[in-house]
Amino acid sequence: MIQNSTIVFGIFLKIFKIEINTKMQIFNKQNTINAIKSTYIFSSLSNEDLSKIAEIGKIKFFAKNEPIVKEGESGNSMFIISSGKVKVVRIDEQDNEVIFSLLYKGDAFGELSLIDGLSRSASCIAMEDTSVFILLRDNFLNIIQNNYNFTIDLLSSLSQKLRKADFIIKNLSTKSAEKKVHNMLCMFIEDIGIVYQKKIRLNDLPMFGDIANMAGIARETFSRVLHQMEKDGLISIIGRTITIENYDKFINETKL
Repeated sequence: MIQNSTIVFGIFLKIFKIEINTKMQIFNKQNTINAIKSTYIFSSLSNEDLSKIAEIGKIKFFAKNEPIVKEGESGNSMFIISSGKVKVVRIDEQDNEVIFSLLYKGDAFGELSLIDGLSRSASCIAMEDTSVFILLRDNFLNIIQNNYNFTIDLLSSLSQKLRKADFIIKNLSTKSAEKKVHNMLCMFIEDIGIVYQKKIRLNDLPMFGDIANMAGIARETFSRVLHQMEKDGLISIIGRTITIENYDKFINETKL
C-alpha cells in the first residue's frame, strides 16, 4: 500500500513539474514578445511575427559591468534589452572610458554590424544585471526582406541614433559647463522624463560620474552645476532622481 502511494505521488510530482515548466515557458515567451514589441523597430510587426521572432532568438543574462559586445569584434547578432541598463563606450588614447550613449529596457543595439557586416564600432557594457534578447544576422536580414514597415522603422531608429550622437558630439565641443549639464538633462527629459504634478521627474538616473563623462566634464564640476540649479529652484535632487521643478524656466535657460 505504501509502495503504491509512493508510485502515485511520484507520477503526480512529474506531472506537476511538467505543468510548471510549460507555464514558465509560456510566461518567458510572452515576456520576450513584450520586450521585442516595446522596441521601436519591431513595434509595427503583427503578434504572429513577434511570436516567430521570439522563437528564433534567445535570452541571455549579463552581470553588472560585464561586456555584452566589445569594440572591434565581429558582429553577427543584434540585441534588445528586456531588463537592465547598458552603456555604449569607447576607449580613448589615454585608456579612458568615454560614454557615448545609455540604453534602457526596449532599446536595441548592434544592428549596424548586421547591416554593413563591419566590426563593432563600440563596446556595450551592462550597468546593472541585464537580460537581452539576441537575434542573429540571417534572421534579422530575413525580417528586413519580408517586412517593409520594419525596414522603414529601422531607418527611422538609425536616424534618431545619428541625431543623438551628433547632439552629444556638439555638446562635448561646448565650452560652458552649465550648457553641457543643461543639455544632458534635456536629453534625459526626452528619453526617460515622466510628467508628475506639472513637473518632470528623471528616475533612477545613471551615476552622476557617468553623466559627467558623457558631458565631457569632471564629476565635481557636474555636481557643482547641479547644486547651483537646485539653489536657483530649477531642479531638486534626491539620490539619483532629479525633478525639473519649473520646466518652462529650465528649458529656456542657455541652450546648445
